[in-house]
Amino acid sequence: MTYVKTFSLQAVYHLFSKHTHRQFSYAAMATMLMIYFFMACWSAGTYISSGLVVPMLLIGGLYGRMVGCLFVDMFGVQTHKYWAWMDPGAFALLGSVSFFGGVTRLTMSLTVIMVEITNDIHQLLLIMITIMVAKWTGDFLSHPLYHALLEFKCIPFLKSEPMLIKSDGSVLNLDLFTAQDAMTKPVRTVNMFASVHSICKVLLGCTHCGFPIVKSLGPKLENTFCGEITRLELRNLMTRPELFIRKTDFNTTVRMPHVSDIMHPHFRCVHALLHLLL
Repeated sequence: MTYVKTFSLQAVYHLFSKHTHRQFSYAAMATMLMIYFFMACWSAGTYISSGLVVPMLLIGGLYGRMVGCLFVDMFGVQTHKYWAWMDPGAFALLGSVSFFGGVTRLTMSLTVIMVEITNDIHQLLLIMITIMVAKWTGDFLSHPLYHALLEFKCIPFLKSEPMLIKSDGSVLNLDLFTAQDAMTKPVRTVNMFASVHSICKVLLGCTHCGFPIVKSLGPKLENTFCGEITRLELRNLMTRPELFIRKTDFNTTVRMPHVSDIMHPHFRCVHALLHLLL
């Protein structure tokens, strides 16, 4: 009943407590382990605001303390300092570390977290060994939990190696490619002063999501990059006739003002800064 009535974090501290060899029975720990394990699995992938850190510590601490109690039943309560490691509280700590490391595959950060929680530097070596064994075992069996949740929710996730598998089964290493291999030619650009006709031609002629803005700054500085504008911003601009400039009454070509008025905010700030510096 102690586990049920107290909060999860307080239960973890009870499990980590030392010199409490006979405080908890096997039946109580096994019952709490089954209930908490299945409830944690059920709530892990839901939209309920419930964390996984404390449940992982509690689940690992339960089976770790059960192993520690088993050692105590086999060899008795040890009072000599050489056998001080044979304590159910120490086994509970290592059990929490093993479960946490096996689920999340954290290494150095988990070591620091557990040392800060226990404030016991003497367990550092055992914690590091437990984390590495748990990580190797987990990597051999399956993906980390958070990786599996990304796949379950269909969230795009980049692999550690930039490789692409073709339809014929061959592997293509993307490290051998540069940006020019992925870019299309010729580059679709938008002039600082662009006609409605040219903008419509650019939007209808490709499916790009963004376009570089260029401007002629001299005989040898034609098509100088000034910023960028997205496809959505261009489409919104076409619906705002108050920004258009009609060159003459006899010229039916409608021309837009500075595209920098509606370009991306980052490049708009850079463009304004350049004007201030000049």
